Parts: sequence; structure tokens; C-alpha cells
Amino acid sequence: MSENSEKKEIQLDKKELKKQAFLIGKSMLFSFLILFIISLFGETIARNGASQWNYSEPHYEVSYEGVLGEAEFDNKWIPYNGHANFFQKIYIAYIPLILKVNFMTFFILSLVIYLIIRKTKNYTIKIK
Repeated sequence: MSENSEKKEIQLDKKELKKQAFLIGKSMLFSFLILFIISLFGETIARNGASQWNYSEPHYEVSYEGVLGEAEFDNKWIPYNGHANFFQKIYIAYIPLILKVNFMTFFILSLVIYLIIRKTKNYTIKIK
């Protein structure tokens, strides 16, 4: 059995790779901002999730009900520090909601936005 295989060469341009990475980052940022704005139209409750029965560390127990669905999760990365105001809920509830619970929605929306950006990169929008 003779192997007559030739090695083929793939050339990648650093400039093109940087441009594509920038487009992917841009689409992920747009996707995150869209989902963040949508998540603000829901009811979010962040309460103490520590139990007296098992003496666990105090952490935030988050429940969300709104446009992105219903979700309940524990945020054990941030220790419980009293009632959370709006700005604290951003990193306690909204960011984990988008990146943990709605990851597939985030990924699919990022892919769609990336494809839209690639198709419309030669066009400019002018309003008269």
C-alpha cells in the first residue's frame, strides 16, 4: 500500500484574523447588550440563600421571571452583603443570568449578529 499524499499548506493572514476576532468580539458585545436590556424588563429578586440547617456560607439566591424566561440559581461567588440595589443586581443577577442560564441564546444571537455584520460590511446606512 503506497501512500501518495501531499501536504497542503494553509496560509492565514494575521490582519484578517485580527479583523475576524474584532468582528466576533463586536457581535458578542452587541448580543450581550441586547440581552441585558431585555433582561431589565423582568422581575429579579436577590435574597439570602444561606440555610440555618446546614450552616452554609451566606450567598445570593437569585430568582428571575421575565422576558428571558424563569430562572433560579445561586450566586456563591459573591457573599451575601444585605439587600441588593439595582447596581449590585447587575453583577449579582443579570450578568450570570445571561452568561450561565441563557448561554445558548447569547451564543446564537452572537452568531446571527456576526453574520449580519459580515454581510453588511460593504454597505453604509445614510438617512436623508
